[in-house]
Amino acid sequence: MRMVLLVMIWAASAAAHPVAATLGEAHWRPSGLEVALTVPTHDLVAALARRGDDLFGAGGEAAVGRYLAAHFVVASMAGPVALRFVGVESGPEQSTIFFEVPGDGVGVTVQHRLFFELSPNQVNTLVVEGPRRRALVFHREVPALPLLAP
Repeated sequence: MRMVLLVMIWAASAAAHPVAATLGEAHWRPSGLEVALTVPTHDLVAALARRGDDLFGAGGEAAVGRYLAAHFVVASMAGPVALRFVGVESGPEQSTIFFEVPGDGVGVTVQHRLFFELSPNQVNTLVVEGPRRRALVFHREVPALPLLAP
């Protein structure tokens, strides 16, 4: 009986404080940064539904591109940098969003706010590979970071 009670308390506390996360992997290429962003499919479906879109309906891939452009914002000293949306592969548990960030990354700031509207505990990580390898961790208190280390 005591074990059942402990499991119920643990389950309730886990449900009350869920951790929501995405993981992005980025690689430098001559044309810029190629990014593969892995997200929970249920979060992507929920975020698109809030905008009146359906991931699996007609225009689902275009809806992902619009959502990405609104929530993964890249800016240089000259102004906003347009992302090149490549596509999305969706499975029952996770989806991967593919896109490119043109340029060399100098003076570039990234705002990675995917799913902030869904969870107050959202954490988004972007691992940037290459000669200046680093991991960027975004959350509500730190939604924007420089792409390259100072």
